[in-house]
Amino acid sequence: MIMKKYDHFEEYEWIGLFWAETIPNESEISMEFPGKLTYSIENGVQLSFLYPAVKKIKKLKYIHGALENGEKCTLFGDFDPDRFGFHFGEISIYKAKITFNSVIFGIHTTTEDKFDGISLDLTNFQEFCHPQGFLDLAKYSEKPIFAEYHGDIEISLVNSAKFKQLEFNVDTLFHCRNEEAGLEIKNAIKEVIEKYKGEEILTRTDIGWELLLKNKNGLTIYEAMKNTLLIEQFLSLLIFSPTRRTRLNVLNRSDEQPDRFKYLPTLTTLFDISKFKEKVLKANLSHMYLPINGRNIDFGKTIKNWLLNMRNSKCMHFLCLINLEEQQSLK
Repeated sequence: MIMKKYDHFEEYEWIGLFWAETIPNESEISMEFPGKLTYSIENGVQLSFLYPAVKKIKKLKYIHGALENGEKCTLFGDFDPDRFGFHFGEISIYKAKITFNSVIFGIHTTTEDKFDGISLDLTNFQEFCHPQGFLDLAKYSEKPIFAEYHGDIEISLVNSAKFKQLEFNVDTLFHCRNEEAGLEIKNAIKEVIEKYKGEEILTRTDIGWELLLKNKNGLTIYEAMKNTLLIEQFLSLLIFSPTRRTRLNVLNRSDEQPDRFKYLPTLTTLFDISKFKEKVLKANLSHMYLPINGRNIDFGKTIKNWLLNMRNSKCMHFLCLINLEEQQSLK
């Protein structure tokens, strides 16, 4: 199943049903209630909801939901009834608007469940890897561009791309003032397509780069967020500019194909964002003017050295000063 990609710099809104565990009352141990889930970079992941005050809900670290588009979701954060609003009337109701740490789509899970890793794109990361004005010159690789290991951790850089069938756009793909030459090229390609009729021959329409971080021992959702934060800080030092996640997916091994992963889109609350910071993060850098970029350093070895030394106490003390509020929210 191809999951939607949610971008941390876009805004989203869903209506859905959510449920939380209640303090046991006879045979009922959970309660379903309607709510509106929203996301924006300034306000983060927020849930507005109400439910009748007939049962007392437990204080929880996560709740499950089903959205209007048919997607499952799990919201992580403090779901504390003591902080809800209360309205007295013919029907008394609880109501609240809560900011959660994160929401993961496509699965009902818990804070203890472990995932195989994360895939990550960041602000200005595409430009860091390759000048975006010259994407036609970038080579696509089915294999990882690099893969480095540190203990149970594997971090790699891979290509993502979009393709379409060549046979459906041969007549519009080429242009030549010499009509005879253009026709000869088209006919030659059509002959190759006909010769290899059973093969899928594609033309590339887009290309990108993403970081994959996998852990043999697995990662909880909060461990995944901490690793995301570390990678952001690492890239910020390389390009000498603030960097935050744009697209984030949690990797979950497929039951049907154990060698493949499901990409579960994830949105997180960035607790340190302001209008000014958002403007700085959205500023486009130029690959040509970056003193360090993905083509003039050995990016794989640089990341490996980072992983080897990131436990250094002085380094970690420095990093703990960055995004302190967000790191505290992940504890």
